[in-house]
Amino acid sequence: MDLKILSNASEKNEIGWAIAKMKIVDLKLRFVSNEILNSRILKRIRCSQAFQGEILRVLFRKSDQLLVQQNDLTLGWINRNEVILKRRSLYGNLHKKWASGNFALKGRTIKINKIIIIKRLHSFAETMEPTTKFRLDPIDKILKEAEIFLGVKYLLGGKSKKGIDCSGLTQMVYKNSFNIILPKHSWDQKKMGRKINLKNIKSGDLIFLIKKPNKHVGIVEKNKGVNLIHASLEKKKVIKQKLDEVFESYDFVEARRIIES
Repeated sequence: MDLKILSNASEKNEIGWAIAKMKIVDLKLRFVSNEILNSRILKRIRCSQAFQGEILRVLFRKSDQLLVQQNDLTLGWINRNEVILKRRSLYGNLHKKWASGNFALKGRTIKINKIIIIKRLHSFAETMEPTTKFRLDPIDKILKEAEIFLGVKYLLGGKSKKGIDCSGLTQMVYKNSFNIILPKHSWDQKKMGRKINLKNIKSGDLIFLIKKPNKHVGIVEKNKGVNLIHASLEKKKVIKQKLDEVFESYDFVEARRIIES
């Protein structure tokens, strides 16, 4: 059985806590002992990744594997030797840190005010350094973050610049931009934010698509036309593609808006 999420982050049903000690720790959909695990098997069953220093809730132990939950509620199996188990005296504090975060909302958007940036200007005529303030639209920050991943190779379950999948891209863009926590899997992300009519989409919105049996998600960019920034399985990397071209390969399901500016 594939594992996805537990719905309530406040429930204290863990048996322990762990801290990822490797730069990237792969989470697997199902238990596979290290004795038989190889790159070919991992490629099929990787469901997410944890990063060095990340707090993980331990739910079950079996052989050389731990069943853990990330703070986006994703469940997966990890290698015991890739984490540091923490003392029981720290459990309460770890749960508090793990359960904190700005989670995306079901049926509602999150209001993000324009970001005030102060820039120091150097004057060659004077020794003083005047400053100026300008406002950055949050949507611009979303798009700039998405463009950082352009060209990154496609990796099922990945969520780093070494490899990423479609839902990993949308999740990391919103997390890196505004510390907004989206679920890891695309159809769980589809429950978040507010449903938008396709003709009313804006930059930063998420578009959900399907090409059976594959489910897909990408980030809208409206600039001299409508583009989709997405981790393409066909191109094997993150690309920016005209939305009309995307619709030639995928069936549109719905669009969602996560933030309002």
